Parts: sequence; C-alpha cells; structure tokens
Amino acid sequence: MIDEYVRSELLKKVELLSPPLQQQVLDYTSTLVSEAGKGKKDFLALWGTLDLVAAEEMIRAIEEGCEKVDLDGW
Repeated sequence: MIDEYVRSELLKKVELLSPPLQQQVLDYTSTLVSEAGKGKKDFLALWGTLDLVAAEEMIRAIEEGCEKVDLDGW
C-alpha cells in the first residue's frame, strides 16, 4: 500500500508536468514495477536447484577464499 504522504507529493509534482512528461513518469514507474517483479520471479525459478552438498561446498569456498588480504601480493 502506498503511503498517503508519498501519494500526495507524487501527484503534486506530476500535475506540474506537461502531458508528455507525465507519460514519461508513467512509463518509468511501469518499468520499475516490471523490474521489481522480475527479480522475484528469477529468484523463485532458482529455488531448490542447489542441493545441500553443493551449498555447503559453496559456503566453504567463500569462507576459505574470500575477504582475505595477501599483504605480500601486488
């Protein structure tokens, strides 16, 4: 649900725009909504594709190989 303050402020600002710019705002918000839903769908499509063994291997590889600084490197 949209916050009433946000709704009010959006309407005030959009009403100041020309019709072509209002259409751009509508197009942009439509894109935002579409992209927001896409991420969720992409995530749900991957749900359950990683078995426990592979997940544990990935966690171990991250813990062993990431966020370490080689002071003698570079």
